[in-house]
Amino acid sequence: MKNPEAAMIYANTFINAQRKVDPDALKLDFTVSAEYWPIGNSTYDYADAVERKSDTLKKAMSGQIKPEELNPEMKELHAKATRDKANPKADLKDWSGYFGYTVPADLLKMNMNKVYSEFTANTKTMERKWVNLQKLENETFFGIVMGEKPLDSFDKFVTDWKAQGGDEITKEVTDEISKSKK
Repeated sequence: MKNPEAAMIYANTFINAQRKVDPDALKLDFTVSAEYWPIGNSTYDYADAVERKSDTLKKAMSGQIKPEELNPEMKELHAKATRDKANPKADLKDWSGYFGYTVPADLLKMNMNKVYSEFTANTKTMERKWVNLQKLENETFFGIVMGEKPLDSFDKFVTDWKAQGGDEITKEVTDEISKSKK
């Protein structure tokens, strides 16, 4: 690609348009369905974005935060919630625009066993064997999903994965995490 930075500029512009924080970005034609945007279908946000937006919306709706103090995206959600509160479900675009940040978002706030990756680097064995392990995984999982392999072929996959370097990788990762916690 002649200008590889263009992909990041495109992604940032798209996100700024979605969040309504850049007037120039808002010139994008959003009448075209997002499924046809090459990069636009992806979501780039905080892992807890729904929870954060839910908390902000609740504070704004209860008067703890003034609407004018909200960022453009949250101002729009607040406006939709306010209109819907005055006339419930009269405009489903208003209702659906903010509803996900209310009751459904509360489910995300429930006490769950959330698992975040503690290790994002590569080990020496990963560098040598990861491509083959990924191939083994993909072939097994796709085969099971497509009905080409029986479900119990997963057990053989686990045995093969461990034997072909998985156990070694697991030990290396565990050792690195242990070192970082000291």
